[in-house]
This record gives sequence, structure tokens and C-alpha cells, in this order.
Amino acid sequence: MNWTNGIVLRNLTNNAQIFLIVFGFLAITLASLEQESFAQSSAPLTIEANLDSEFLLQFNQSAEIKSEDMKITFLNVTADSRCPSDVTCIWQGQAEIELDVQKGEVESTVSLSIGGDSSPEESIFNPYLIQLVDLSPYPISTKNIQPEDYTATIKITKYEELQNEETSILPPLKQVKLGVEISCKPELVLLTKYDGSPACVKPETREKLIERGWTLKDT
Repeated sequence: MNWTNGIVLRNLTNNAQIFLIVFGFLAITLASLEQESFAQSSAPLTIEANLDSEFLLQFNQSAEIKSEDMKITFLNVTADSRCPSDVTCIWQGQAEIELDVQKGEVESTVSLSIGGDSSPEESIFNPYLIQLVDLSPYPISTKNIQPEDYTATIKITKYEELQNEETSILPPLKQVKLGVEISCKPELVLLTKYDGSPACVKPETREKLIERGWTLKDT
């Protein structure tokens, strides 16, 4: 073998080594992507949940509350204007999602929103209160969140059970939403504010509130 053939052979060997390294890198990358995809797709399409307990619901996932013959499906994230955690904003913004709620043959689309302070928002699906307790991930300015990345924390409570507990009387505005006759806790009295909305206050403060114009005098 002359020196020219030796050079050619070494070049072929080097090229083969480079090819094997590149091929191995691609194989590892593809395997990692497949494993991640499998992990995402392996999440159950339907989970079991309980009344009065928080549960996590991924995008396009459903939860069944068998004791109530209910099924809740995370349909969509219609908006997410929450202020990114790494940015200072004047307004904290809010996020809004849509759920499909079924009970027996009754079905409805429910919209729930949550503010930047993560305070729970509620919607009424008689006789149930549906809460959006949390929506994650929380936005950051450097990442674009895709719909399939979201997970909602939901809690469903039966209003009839709350109504039967004297210490759990709902605030007046929530009672208005439910369309029930407004009542206050025994130690409070019902008043109508200057804007027409109801409020429950202590009896000894009633006259002071009237003097300040906070409530109507004839309530």
C-alpha cells in the first residue's frame, strides 16, 4: 500500500467515525423526543374526581364525578393576559378558560376566569358552584405557552350542602347569581347599597352607613 492509499483509507475511517457520531446523536435525540411524546400521550383522557375536593385537569382532559353523574372537560384557554412573573405591570391581568360540564343529559359550556392574584372565580351550574382555583403554568415573558401546556385546578361544590350549613351562608352577590332569596348570617342585617347591590352588615353600623350615604335609608 502506497502513501496515497493510506491517506484515502484514513479519510474514509475519519468520515465513518464522524457519521457514526452524528447518527448516534440523532438517534439519542429522536429517542428523547419519542419518550417525551409518549409521556404526554400516556396521561389518561379521563380521570376520577370527587365533590368538594380540588382536582387537576389538563388541556383536553375530562374528569368524572361518579357520585353526581357529572363529567367536566377542559375545552380551551380563551385568554391569558396575566402579567408575566418577571415583569412589573400596572394591571395584573386575568386568564379565562372554557369547560364542558355534563350532568346526565344536561350539558353546558362554562367560562371561568382567574386574576393575576390567583383568587378563585366561580360559575353556577345548578345546584353546583364550579371554581377555577388555579391555572398553570404562570406566564413568563421569555416563554410562549401552548394550549396543551395548561393545567387547571378545579373544585366543584354542591350549593345545597352549603345552604344547609348556617355558618356557610354565601355572600349576598353569590346568592343573587344563584337566584335565591338573599339571607344574612344571624348576627347581620341585609342592606341595599347606593348602587343597588345587597350587603350584610352589623346592626350597630347601619345608621352610620346611612349617614355616609353608603346605603339607602328605606332598606
